[in-house]
Amino acid sequence: MRAGEEVCDRDGQKHGGIVCAGNFIVDRVHTLSYWPEQGNLAHILHQDLGVGGGAANVVTDLASLGFPGKLAAAGCIGADQDGEIVKARLAVAGVDVGGLIALADRVTAHTHVMNVPGQNRTFFYHGGANDAVTDELVSPAAFAKAGYRLFYLGYLMLLPGLDGIGPDGRSGASRLLEAARRAGLTTCVDFVSSEDP
Repeated sequence: MRAGEEVCDRDGQKHGGIVCAGNFIVDRVHTLSYWPEQGNLAHILHQDLGVGGGAANVVTDLASLGFPGKLAAAGCIGADQDGEIVKARLAVAGVDVGGLIALADRVTAHTHVMNVPGQNRTFFYHGGANDAVTDELVSPAAFAKAGYRLFYLGYLMLLPGLDGIGPDGRSGASRLLEAARRAGLTTCVDFVSSEDP
């Protein structure tokens, strides 16, 4: 959606907008004294806590840039403290979190990012609730009915419930994107680099 495509009705309600579906991850970024050899100890000099993942990054970046339409999140988080952190960070940015499903049997996805100043970062990732996202859990039609116009999905290659190929030769992502297009939404897909064939 280009700026200016959104319109307001007589009550000032925004129409148009972007729903961002996919990864919602709590990032714990550790700054290390050095990268240790196996069996050695390094000091954690500093730690930051953030919320990341394809969908989380895009929707919060749009909010921080002052996107004038509606913004919504869709995906899975755990029914845990990290899930509350995700919801709180998005809600503070003005993002509708009604499409985030809290799963009691999964933890919220999280990453430990190991950072040695001057070197590349190393990521240790646990998929948690992100691994449970399927095309049955996200309803593009409901977002279209609420006036949204764009549907972002990311990161593929990090969403096994959508990446897997079924007996019919199709992935859950293909069905989800087809449902979004059928509902009249314009789609956008984001991938992550992966060694998975």
